[in-house]
Amino acid sequence: MNDNELFCKNCNCIECCCKNLGILNRRHDYLARTIDMTKMETHFGILNTDYSYHSISLERKDRFRYKLTIKKLNIYNPLETYIEGLPRDINNVIYSYLSETNFIMKINIRIPRSYPFDSPVWTVLHYARDGKKKNTKKETKSARCLLRHSSPVVTLDKEILYYVSMLLDH
Repeated sequence: MNDNELFCKNCNCIECCCKNLGILNRRHDYLARTIDMTKMETHFGILNTDYSYHSISLERKDRFRYKLTIKKLNIYNPLETYIEGLPRDINNVIYSYLSETNFIMKINIRIPRSYPFDSPVWTVLHYARDGKKKNTKKETKSARCLLRHSSPVVTLDKEILYYVSMLLDH
């Protein structure tokens, strides 16, 4: 066997990622054609209401990295849930059950060179719940545990949908 056969002719690397990059580029092009990457929530059918606002955006940073931003903001007016004749403490308890937590999360998604046979690596860069910063390592571990058994047929947008639906349900 000739030493020149070990190297890829396109990138001159022993470990060639050209085929995997081609798969990733095709999936990215399909994703960019079918949905608006800055408004993924409309593609997923996550609708805003009078009291809640959702925003999901995906940005490609380089060939093997994406940045995912997820926001969920709830806007409740305590005066609309205020029941006349009840003490203020009781109304506050009722309001606490009606209100949901707000969160903002920024995630780095690194695509391995053996994609789609290896799962993307999710790293939470920023996580704030109700305006307070939370432990990003704990949420990173949760995301990696949840998405570690992905299949080669599951595209990146389906993995994002799976993770976002888990976040919004809890």
